[in-house]
Amino acid sequence: TGLTQHQAIRNYLPYVEERLIAGDRLNPLMRPLLGVFQGVPGARRFRRILSEGAHIPGAGVELLEKALEGMAPGQKWLRGLYTGGTLCYETLLVLSRELGDIYSNIPLRSELRLEDKDKSYRHTALDLGSDEYTQGRPHPMIEPSIRAERILAEAADQELAVLLLDVVLGYGAHRQPVAAMAAQIKKARQAAAERGGKLVIAASVTGTDQDPQNRRAQVEQLEELGVYVLPSNYRAARFGAALIKQKGALSNESKDS
Repeated sequence: TGLTQHQAIRNYLPYVEERLIAGDRLNPLMRPLLGVFQGVPGARRFRRILSEGAHIPGAGVELLEKALEGMAPGQKWLRGLYTGGTLCYETLLVLSRELGDIYSNIPLRSELRLEDKDKSYRHTALDLGSDEYTQGRPHPMIEPSIRAERILAEAADQELAVLLLDVVLGYGAHRQPVAAMAAQIKKARQAAAERGGKLVIAASVTGTDQDPQNRRAQVEQLEELGVYVLPSNYRAARFGAALIKQKGALSNESKDS
């Protein structure tokens, strides 16, 4: 008890190797693992890799490693791009407890203020609705092009691992907030894939189905883009932090092996 899914699977690997040496096929050895990540973001991808790869002649434990590790070794930083200042502040509180120092334009401590508002540093969460970003232009809840542009800027960082976003609905907000950044989300994920890595994007949607934008429709659009949608901003921040911590643990295991 108390084992994470990753730890449980790694504990299972020596048995798999032993049975493969004895002549067993990989496919039946993988069946008990198909439900390990049930209900967890990424479970479908995990099952697909195991189900498809286990039939390949000569496949071994490296298939399981592939399912666990989708990111390149150098990917380690989390970035949050927020149109809502309160949501950004909540994320700062959550991430600082989980990951330590988080840089921002609205930092929890003065020494964590970004030197350049247009350049993120290490783990960063930005309130794009703050004064320094809205001089001479509408608030990003109304006109979100500033975030769309920043998504591409962050995606250029080869060390970026996780991107957190908020989507705020309601009267006065952009009529199609997800569509307004869809092209940039696709390009960001594609850029990471072309470098041999994987960019995880997670978001929360604040609003209801009765809002003009319709919450369900926005959630569906995000999911179609490959974005993990969490039920609250708090959960999204916790999810992002957990990914970074797990990625660090996997990287450390690789160095020690």
